[in-house]
Amino acid sequence: MVVTDLTLLFDYDDTLQENQHDYSWPQLDFMKFVRGKFRTESPNGHLDYGEAQLFFAEYMLRALDFHAPDVQTMLKMVAEQHESLGGAKESFPDALQATYTTICEGAHITPNGVDIVSVLTLGKRVTPSQTRAPDVKTLIDLEASIDSARVKDLGFSKERFPGSLRLAYLAVCEQLGVTPDEADAREAYRIGTEAFDVDNYRRKGLLKGVPETLDYLADRGASMVLVTKGDREVQKNKLAATDVKRWFGDRMHIVPKKDAQVIHDVLEREGIQDYSSVWHVGNGLKSDVEPAISAGIGAIYIPRETWHFERSGAKRPENGARFIELKRFSDLRQVYDLL
Repeated sequence: MVVTDLTLLFDYDDTLQENQHDYSWPQLDFMKFVRGKFRTESPNGHLDYGEAQLFFAEYMLRALDFHAPDVQTMLKMVAEQHESLGGAKESFPDALQATYTTICEGAHITPNGVDIVSVLTLGKRVTPSQTRAPDVKTLIDLEASIDSARVKDLGFSKERFPGSLRLAYLAVCEQLGVTPDEADAREAYRIGTEAFDVDNYRRKGLLKGVPETLDYLADRGASMVLVTKGDREVQKNKLAATDVKRWFGDRMHIVPKKDAQVIHDVLEREGIQDYSSVWHVGNGLKSDVEPAISAGIGAIYIPRETWHFERSGAKRPENGARFIELKRFSDLRQVYDLL
């Protein structure tokens, strides 16, 4: 093993493990639940626009897995494609196909003929109908805005996301002039707790290329520290399920938030005083790059902004900052000697 002064701080969520869809599936279940309370029945075998869009998003998650964008992004893409094609029923299948193709292009995946036929068939099942059910894009935007606003008071606690679904249900009831059902409010909250399924963390494991790259870095003698923000119980379950202790040992820090002061505190606890050879590796400009640059260390950015909160207000660092952008985690091996 080569001895080096290099220290790498690693984020966890969507850097070492794909976690964006931990929330996508509960969001889909929540929207199906809420719309089921207010929609009218479609003709046998047919779907309204909202149902079709939710089925499309679900199909994308199953077909493309972590290559699929988050649900809010997918629904926005469908709406924009449909509007650009004129918004008529006849153009809806083409809007779904165009969205699928765009997603594949962004993920550098060749579109699959079977998937194209499937999304076109789905689009042709649409029969526009009058319904009190909220438009799905409006519904996901409502939930996302409520959840982002609650970060200020609740941070990344385990209670925030389920509570946001409950509040979104109550907000829909208020908009429609309907008296909320407390049992339904509890069900909305329960759906939110599905985001923290420990068995799911274990099934997914780490992202492709992560174990091999961490092995490479360890063999080269890099000092590796894990710094992940979030609910302590949730994060401990993730770390245990993926056995990252084999690389980080006891150098794993779960923090309620990530800013320059938190990074300084972690480095102090680790006994690191020379910041010139310290880099932070993460997927978000807002939660990873900005705190690292502000703390006076380098930032390695592997883009994967998967949440409304992360995308809002995110800024790229100014020229002159110690900043490297990579396409994938395994690219760390190519730039290692430059660090």
